[in-house]
Amino acid sequence: LPPDHWEALVLVDGSTDERARLDESAFPFPLRALNLARQGEVAARNAGARRFRTAAARGEVLVFLDDDLRVEPGYLAALLAEHAAHPRAVVLAALYPCLLPPKTPLQKYALASEAGRQMGGEVSFVECFSGVMSVSRAGYAEIGGMSPLTGDGRNAWGGLDFGFRAHQSGYRFRRCAAAVAYHDDYALQNLAISCRRWENAAESAPLLFARYPSLSAALPLFETMFPARRGDAPALAVRRILRGWTASRPVLPALTGLAQLFERVAPLPALLFPLYRWSIGAHICRGFRRGLRRQ
Repeated sequence: LPPDHWEALVLVDGSTDERARLDESAFPFPLRALNLARQGEVAARNAGARRFRTAAARGEVLVFLDDDLRVEPGYLAALLAEHAAHPRAVVLAALYPCLLPPKTPLQKYALASEAGRQMGGEVSFVECFSGVMSVSRAGYAEIGGMSPLTGDGRNAWGGLDFGFRAHQSGYRFRRCAAAVAYHDDYALQNLAISCRRWENAAESAPLLFARYPSLSAALPLFETMFPARRGDAPALAVRRILRGWTASRPVLPALTGLAQLFERVAPLPALLFPLYRWSIGAHICRGFRRGLRRQ
């Protein structure tokens, strides 16, 4: 894509590291840095979108890209072609959850469990990940931009929140297979970090469902995260009880410890992948139920 067809805006969210300062003239394309007070990714994305509504910015499509993502050449051109073909769509890149080739069993698990995120075509709004999202500038304003969920102005479910509102506004969702991104995800360093990240994110999920009560129907994973209740179908009640059992204090450390043991002595996918799934799911349950109690 010719440099005069796009411009980059780097959003610096409250960094005090002098190394984060950019020499804007050192890049072969228009680039500007916007230094913000630390407010989190929601405020940063909205600030960037507002900046691109000024007269100095001519772009009609907003492309969001997190700082831990790497993209293949042709990324922007592919996204713009998809927008030209589907103007009222939120377009997502084909996302690999780690750099290739995967180096650890956990990265291999993430790659296997998210294989569908590289396939192009129509997708559900639940696939909306704001780190590789693009939308028309007018559409971003119509949908209402990103929305904070917690008191600190953040939203661990920001992409899903935005996606649900876009879906309600009649937008379609497309994944562009030709726009390829790789996530250099810190949470895939080891199982403990990954579980902690998911547990912390899950704690705010009840706030999301309180905001959009009909959203839970689109996320069957969370159906078993609620405690068993009177009136539950027998099968659902059993699944909820088992989910709570795996998230209990004596069981969860044992699950995680067993997975870490197999990582060292027998890193076989047939053994490790179910343990990863159960461990991460149990941590999601623990965080989610903690969030329910705090509502």
